[in-house]
Amino acid sequence: EPSGALRRHCTDQCPNDPDKIEPGECGCGVPDVDTDGDGVLDCNDGCPNDPDKIEPGECGCGVPDTDTDGDGTPDCNDQCPDDPDKIEPGACGCGVPDTDTDGDGTPDCNDQCPDDPGKTEPGGCGCGVPDVDTDGDGVLDCNDLCPDTPLGAEVDEFGCEDVEADAGADVVLENVGPVVLQGSASGGLPPYAYAWSAPGWDGSDEQNPTVMSAATTTYTLTVTDSLSPPKIATDTVMITITPPDGLQYTIVNIDAVTFHSSYPYGINDAGEVVGYYQDAAWQKHAFLYSNGTTIDLGTLGGTNATAHDINNAGQVVGESTNASGYPRAFLWDSDSGMQDIGTLGGSIAVGYAVNEFGDVAGYSENAAGYHAFLYAEGVMGELGTQAYLQSGAFDLNDAGQVVGVLVDYGGNATAFIYEDGTLNDLGTPLLSQSQAWVINNAGLVAGTAWGAGEDRSFLCADGMVIDLGALNGFPKTYAFGINDAGQVVGTAGNATGTLLHAAIYTGGELLDLNDLLIVGHGWDYLAEAFSINNEGQIVGYGVLGGEYRGFILTPVP
Repeated sequence: EPSGALRRHCTDQCPNDPDKIEPGECGCGVPDVDTDGDGVLDCNDGCPNDPDKIEPGECGCGVPDTDTDGDGTPDCNDQCPDDPDKIEPGACGCGVPDTDTDGDGTPDCNDQCPDDPGKTEPGGCGCGVPDVDTDGDGVLDCNDLCPDTPLGAEVDEFGCEDVEADAGADVVLENVGPVVLQGSASGGLPPYAYAWSAPGWDGSDEQNPTVMSAATTTYTLTVTDSLSPPKIATDTVMITITPPDGLQYTIVNIDAVTFHSSYPYGINDAGEVVGYYQDAAWQKHAFLYSNGTTIDLGTLGGTNATAHDINNAGQVVGESTNASGYPRAFLWDSDSGMQDIGTLGGSIAVGYAVNEFGDVAGYSENAAGYHAFLYAEGVMGELGTQAYLQSGAFDLNDAGQVVGVLVDYGGNATAFIYEDGTLNDLGTPLLSQSQAWVINNAGLVAGTAWGAGEDRSFLCADGMVIDLGALNGFPKTYAFGINDAGQVVGTAGNATGTLLHAAIYTGGELLDLNDLLIVGHGWDYLAEAFSINNEGQIVGYGVLGGEYRGFILTPVP
């Protein structure tokens, strides 16, 4: 029988491994050790010190292959383990997408204007608005309320210049008439508010109001812009009325065909004069005075005729009795003679004025009384009376504007103007009753007002009225004629009405024509002036050697 030692050797399957007699899981020579106690012997454990791994995995031993954000990259290789969209921080770091919304190359996380491809920082105007200074005044357009200021202009914090008012150039007039004020503004912030003022005037908030002053007047323009608080500026303009300097007239006697009185009523620009004279039987004869010769215009078959007006074509209008003794309106020219222009249905008509187109204004009888008419293109048309009883027209201009009087059922009179097919009541300028006698081609109306024992004359246009004043010792005034320059002629009477003096309103002053005659004229006095032409010649009547005689006054150059 073998000894004990030999007996062990023959039964030891790992005879060279003092630690094993059988190979075990690791075989001979390798201890069946499980260092990390994970149930896998070290000989088969790729991570013998890691109880959670037997193979290294993606993170090796000792590091779990955890994928916190579930993006397929374990945390050991994921620099953004909590961001499923990133494994590296990128421009925006972890947790923020590297989105570039406006495509300007700067991701939104670093772009303060992520929707503006032109900006990454807000700048002076914020995002979405370019920092442009169009006018170069140092104020960006986004903050500039006046982005078009001239280069080099001084501006305020809003980019606006100080507002400037411009009342236009001063105006010098030889005669009173309407003037359109020329207001404008610059700088500040448009739109502008305009306000005009002057002594004795209610003022206007129109940019270019029409004014009419009887004397030299300073008008002040105040401009307010739209800034808050607003900028305000003022400017003035002076309208100067220049009184005539050394105005004088020569005088010519329009002698009657007979020894009796003559009364000129109208004069054209050629110096031709019409009116009437009285014969030995004191009957009226219409006349035309031209180049020193007086022509009797005849009648419409009756015994009396009066010429009231003449145009530059030599057409004459007036009134003449017909064979039945009724006054009828006539139109006369050298070719056709005196023609009856009809009535409005009654027996009576009177022609008072004719314009350069041969249109006639006057009044005519119809079934309701006397109504104003306009005769044009061979047809007499009624102008109406509004709510008044009667009307009469006394003058018209080349634009077809007609002026005259309206009379109510109580006999009260009101001036009117007819224009654009409408009859407009002019009210009662100055006093309780009024009548418009004449109108020039500028639309300036002259007439007379009366009431409470007073008689005064006026100029009016566009609702503006001027009192023509009075002569010393002659408080009553009557305006009868006007030219296109706005000179008005008429007469002034003393308080009792027993003495008349012919007068002219020119240069803003009412002057006695008797004071303006050249020395040695020989006349007793001039009583009434009825018409003035565009050359400044005046016709009327006065007293010469105790007789009433017609005259022509011509201004001395």
